[in-house]
Amino acid sequence: MPHPIRATAKGMPVYFVPVMIFCDDVSGNVSKQWNKHHVAYASNGSLPRELLDKGCNVRFVGASPNLGPLELLQGIKESFE
Repeated sequence: MPHPIRATAKGMPVYFVPVMIFCDDVSGNVSKQWNKHHVAYASNGSLPRELLDKGCNVRFVGASPNLGPLELLQGIKESFE
């Protein structure tokens, strides 16, 4: 059974690109206080390994001082949908 996206594409080529999303906890120094926050980044998963970690291929997706990593990633998932 063909994938439903093929019917939507109406004969055009369909490409799937894996998106690698990763989250990191970082701290910002504001007036001698450490404010922990979580940052999410995305990379194109189909790139070769030597290009994957270069700064030009890593994109900032979001950050929050209040949300935990799972809540931040849930918001990113909803944005993709």
